[in-house]
Amino acid sequence: MHERSSAITQDINCNNNPKNFYVLCCFVVKIKFVKISILLARRTNLPIVLAIDGRTGLECLLESNCIRDVFPQTSSKIFIAASAIRSSCPTMSIDQFQCPTNENVSNTTLRTLGDSVLFDELMLKELEAKQQLESQSVESEQLRNVEIEAAASRVLALIMDSSFKRKYGQDFAYPKSIHCYLFTQQPRNHTYAFEAFAAVATVTPNALKRKKEEMIFHPMFENVIERYTNSRAKPNPVLMETRNSEFCYRLSILVEAVPISVQASLGFGMSSLRLIRQYEILYYIWETFRHDLEVKKCYSDQLIGIPVPFEFVNVCGNEYDFEFSEHSINYYDIRGAYVPVNSSRIPGAGKGKPLGSFLSYMSMEKLGPSLAYMADLLKSQRKWFKMSTALKLLDQILCRLMVLHRYGIILGNLDFRYLNFGVREAINVLYVSSFDCAVQAPTTQRPLNYFNERFASIGALKGVAHFVNDIETAFYLFLAMLSHRLPWDQKPPVSETPLTDQQTQQLQQPQFDGSWEVGGNTRYQSTLRTHLDERTKLWDTTSWIDRMLNSYTLRNQMKSPALEGFAFDIIQMVYQKTKEAISCASIPQQDFMTNVMTPSTTANNAYMGIRKVIVSFFRFESLSNNLRDATCQNKVDQLLATEESDGRALWDLNNWCWNVLRLHS
Repeated sequence: MHERSSAITQDINCNNNPKNFYVLCCFVVKIKFVKISILLARRTNLPIVLAIDGRTGLECLLESNCIRDVFPQTSSKIFIAASAIRSSCPTMSIDQFQCPTNENVSNTTLRTLGDSVLFDELMLKELEAKQQLESQSVESEQLRNVEIEAAASRVLALIMDSSFKRKYGQDFAYPKSIHCYLFTQQPRNHTYAFEAFAAVATVTPNALKRKKEEMIFHPMFENVIERYTNSRAKPNPVLMETRNSEFCYRLSILVEAVPISVQASLGFGMSSLRLIRQYEILYYIWETFRHDLEVKKCYSDQLIGIPVPFEFVNVCGNEYDFEFSEHSINYYDIRGAYVPVNSSRIPGAGKGKPLGSFLSYMSMEKLGPSLAYMADLLKSQRKWFKMSTALKLLDQILCRLMVLHRYGIILGNLDFRYLNFGVREAINVLYVSSFDCAVQAPTTQRPLNYFNERFASIGALKGVAHFVNDIETAFYLFLAMLSHRLPWDQKPPVSETPLTDQQTQQLQQPQFDGSWEVGGNTRYQSTLRTHLDERTKLWDTTSWIDRMLNSYTLRNQMKSPALEGFAFDIIQMVYQKTKEAISCASIPQQDFMTNVMTPSTTANNAYMGIRKVIVSFFRFESLSNNLRDATCQNKVDQLLATEESDGRALWDLNNWCWNVLRLHS
C-alpha cells in the first residue's frame, strides 16, 4: 500500500502488518468465494478481511457453517468487518460467526482503500478457474512423474546385466538389484538420471573405519582416476585438492533410451542421439588435459568445474536396436557434422565399437543441485540473487569457458539447468554439466539447435558457431540473476523443437528481407526476427540496461548511496566489456582458441576484461597484476575517497571458489 492510505490503515487492528492485507468484497456471497479467500490467505501469508454487504450474504455464511469449519485452519488470518455485521444485521450476534472480527474496519472504510485489492464476483471466478487449472497441472505433473518412474524402471532393467552389477553397488536389502535413486528432475525427454554407488571390490576388516576414498573400488573406476591424476594412492592427492572426499563413491548415471518410433518421426536431418556426443566431448576434454599434464603444459586443477566421465556403454540386443532397412541412422559428431553412426566409434572404454542401439548409459562424477533449482528455491521465498553472488557466479562461468575454449569446445547451450554446484567440499564450485549441444572448433558447421532460446546468443540464432557466443550467453545469465527478466522474455519462443535442415540452411543466410521464410512457416520467421531485433537493440543502445538499473534496487545490499552508485557502474562496465568481447566474432576460430590463455591478446581480454571488472567489486587481501584494470581502479579510488572505510564485499575464499588460471608466458 502507498503512503496516501496510511492514515486509514493505522486504524486497522490486524495482528499482522496493517499495510499488508487483502480486502475481499463479496456483494453476492457464495461459499466458493469464501473458500477462495482462505486459499489466498494461505498462499500469500497475509490477512484477509471479508466485507459483507446485506443480510443475504451474512445468512449465507451462517447457514453454510463455512466460517466455523474452515477459519480455525487459517491461523486467524481472515477477519470479518464487525461493523459490517452490525450495520447489515443488527439483530445478529457477532459471536455466531465464531471467527476473528475487526472492530475498526467497516465496509465504507474498506471501499475507500484504493490501494487494497478489491475482488468482485468476476475476479473471484477467474481466481477459482486459475486454481482449477493449477490443480489440474499438479495432477498432470504427478501423473507424469509416475510415468517417468515406470519408464525409468523398465530401462534400468534392460541395462542391468552382469557387467553393470559388478561395477555399481548392489542393494544389500535386495541382492539382485542395484542401489540407485532416480532424480526428481530429468535432463530431457527419453533421458533418465540416476544416482548410483561404485561397487567396492575389496573390503578390509577396517574398511568401515576408513574414509570412503581409501576404499578399493571397481578397477574400472580406479583406472580412470589413475589416468587423469597419475596417481593410485589412497587417498588420492590430486583429488583431495580438486574434487570432494566422496569422489567416485557416488556417481551420476545418465540413461538415454529413445524409442525407434520417436527417431523415425524426427525425419531427415534430425537426431535424438545426444548422450554419445556428451561423452565424446567430455572424453576429448579430459584426454587433452591428460596430454597437457604429462608434458607439464597445465596444472592438475585445470579442469575444476568439469565433471569426469567414467564410461559410456551402448546396450544392444533389445527393442532399441537400430534398424538400417530404410534409412541410415545419423547423429551429430563432435564437430557438429551430421554423419552415419556406423561410421563412428565409441572412444575410450568402448574399445572402438560402433553404436548399434538407441539405448546407452554414461556414468560420470556426481554433482549437486543446479543453478535452476537454486533460482526456483529463491523465487519461492520471494528472494533473488544478490549482486555479489551473481558476480561470483559469472566469474566462475567465465573461468569454465576459458578452459573449454582453450580446448576448442564451444558449449552452445549455457543455461541455469546445466550449471550445477559440486557436493561436499566442492559445494561452491560451479560445474558445467551438459555438453550434448557443444561442438569442437575449428568447425565450419552451424551450432546445434538444442539451445534454450531465452539465453541464446545472436550468433546461435543466426547459425554461426563462435566462442564469443558463450560469453554473450553468460551475460544474459548474469542479467537474469540480477533482474529476473530479459528484454525478450515476453516474446513468443523461437522454436520448441530442434530445427530442420531447411530451417538451419536459411538461418545461415546473413540477410533477412521481406521474402525470407523458413520452411514456409511465417510465424517462425517473425519470432526469430523479433528475438534477433531485441538482442541487437540491447547491444546497440544502453536504454534497456538504463531502465533495468532504474528499477533495480540495491538499497538492501549496499551500505551507502556511494556504494550503490559504484555497483551500478560495475554492471555498466560488465555490459561494455561483454560488448567488446562479442565484437571478437570476426577473429577466426583457430586464432581465437590459440590465444585464449595468452595475456594481453584480444582473445584473452574478452574474458579477463570482464573478470577485472568483477574483481574490482570485491576486497581481496592481495591481487595479481593481471587482474588489475586502470579504469576499474579509478572507480574504486573515487569510492574510497567518499567513504570512511572500504565497504566493498569481501571475497571469502573459505566459502567461494576462486579460480587462479595459469596463463601462458
